[in-house]
Amino acid sequence: MRGQHETGADLFSGEQVFQNLCANCHGIDGALVPNVDLGHGVFRQPYTDAQLVTVILKGIPNTPMPGNPTMSEEQAQLVVDYLRSRAVDSSSALAGDAAKGRALFDTGLAVRYRRELSDALPANKFGLQWFEGMDIATRLKSIDVDPASINWIINSHLHIDHCGGNAHLPNATMIVQSSEYEAAQNCDQPLLYSPEDYDTGQPVKTVSGEHDLFGDGTVRIIPTFGHTPGHQSVIVKLAGGEVLLAGDCCYTERNLDVMVLPKATNDMEQGMETYRRLDALRKKGTHILFGHDGLQWKNVTEGAPFSL
Repeated sequence: MRGQHETGADLFSGEQVFQNLCANCHGIDGALVPNVDLGHGVFRQPYTDAQLVTVILKGIPNTPMPGNPTMSEEQAQLVVDYLRSRAVDSSSALAGDAAKGRALFDTGLAVRYRRELSDALPANKFGLQWFEGMDIATRLKSIDVDPASINWIINSHLHIDHCGGNAHLPNATMIVQSSEYEAAQNCDQPLLYSPEDYDTGQPVKTVSGEHDLFGDGTVRIIPTFGHTPGHQSVIVKLAGGEVLLAGDCCYTERNLDVMVLPKATNDMEQGMETYRRLDALRKKGTHILFGHDGLQWKNVTEGAPFSL
């Protein structure tokens, strides 16, 4: 929920307070402190407005963040509202414009699962493995994208094969459903959830349900529960229509055609509800990219912009 100061005059006042009392440490654009990009509304934790006001006024013990005894509570709230507005102030940017920030959907396996080709598992054996050059940082560089330029990691879920590369994106904030983050923290099966992959010290933004990343409808996160307690997918608006990145909520197009869930489903009822939602979106014209559909991915050109 936004604060009480939402008029242009109030946001301007908040900007003035920020520049006068906060910019010395955080920088004029709010991006001087590592992993805290206030210029885009990125905080180390998913703070409420009230919590942010307290942090601004009293600081954070045992950290470089000091209190600000010269600032009033009213001024702190103005600053909070100004920073919140920066997170969604993208009306002048176009869909796909990196000026709004760069988001990446999932990051694959961690380096510790890398194998040599000579040591690869047989083709008929299921195993977690990948080879030289397949890590997320190398793949981004291959298409001239600096891993440090990624602002957001949208993890479909926190299984080890979907967030293992998070740590290679040093300036990114992880976005995950709150129910998924809780499930990961309470799971003691390291081959499903491993803190080594998702608890990297990077900022974490937890959401509950749908979330419009840029506030303009170009990148929308939607809950697709079932495979895990907090699985999420992403709908991206392109010039030719909408594309849904399914992740693991539905492995293949065939699964959706016959409405059959795989055994690796945490909640069958939620999974079937997700299938019904995907089917409705597909009938309305949304193009779905399924996470494990080898037949579909044969027709997707790697390293090239996707178009409909």
